[in-house]
Amino acid sequence: MSENDKGFGERLRRVKSTVAFEKTDRVPIAPKIASLYASAYDIRMYDVMVNTRLFEDGIVKFFEQFHPDLAWAPLACPILPMETLNTQYIKWPGGGFIMDNTIGLEECNLENLETMFETTLKYGNY
Repeated sequence: MSENDKGFGERLRRVKSTVAFEKTDRVPIAPKIASLYASAYDIRMYDVMVNTRLFEDGIVKFFEQFHPDLAWAPLACPILPMETLNTQYIKWPGGGFIMDNTIGLEECNLENLETMFETTLKYGNY
């Protein structure tokens, strides 16, 4: 059994145990961080919104760095139709409706993410 298979098996058992309300070594978390897959690994969010395949490199790097138990698939609205239609109800890099408290497309900070994981893991043990 390879290290990847062993690691996947451990994460899968942890998730199944948690779903069954059994005690595990830690609580699995699945952060919703689609824009981090891009911005934290030097991929422009605008480029990802043109071609979502560009998420792949950031996702691979994220998994290699953090080894999460679970993860959300990234989602990005296709930007070319929004630009063509001059969409005004959503914010995107370079255009769109700007709100004071925007969500999702701002720059992500890996240090903040690491702190969030450390805190979650520290206080998530039971």
